[in-house]
Amino acid sequence: MSNTLDTVDVAGIAEILGVSRKHVTDRLSKHPSFPAPVIAISRKTRRWLREAIMEWAGQGAQQSRRA
Repeated sequence: MSNTLDTVDVAGIAEILGVSRKHVTDRLSKHPSFPAPVIAISRKTRRWLREAIMEWAGQGAQQSRRA
């Protein structure tokens, strides 16, 4: 069993969500419900858990269906 975290950077989040890296940096990562990074060395060196991003994206899709 590997003990490395499955993490993604801004580019990975952008790919998962189908948006630009700029959109992730300027808008999504500042949203109160957006997951906190698990690694935050600097503003340019941050990584998030892939699972947390996928869960967050799924919750957004559910909320938009309810509207």
